[in-house]
Amino acid sequence: MLNNNTFLTGFLTATALPFVIYTLLTVIFNSLEAAEMASTDGFSPMFRERTTGIVAIGANAILMNYFNKRRHTESVRGVVLPTFIFIGIWIYYFKDIVFG
Repeated sequence: MLNNNTFLTGFLTATALPFVIYTLLTVIFNSLEAAEMASTDGFSPMFRERTTGIVAIGANAILMNYFNKRRHTESVRGVVLPTFIFIGIWIYYFKDIVFG
């Protein structure tokens, strides 16, 4: 699927990748906390959720670089749209915490 140079390919992969990365990181953090190897003490409110979310969104930059190196310009365009939507949702959801 990643070899197709279509807007839909970029859109679908850029929509699914942040959800997969966010879920994976959440499972890792929860496992570390259950094993008492990590703690949320001393961090600002919702620090883990904010950081995990922005890292998951940032994973689309790697996807965009992957498509760009293969000169899949239509797929890159497909990656940009969900990335901006996710950034907008992240800013809206955490605006009170981040912007004080």
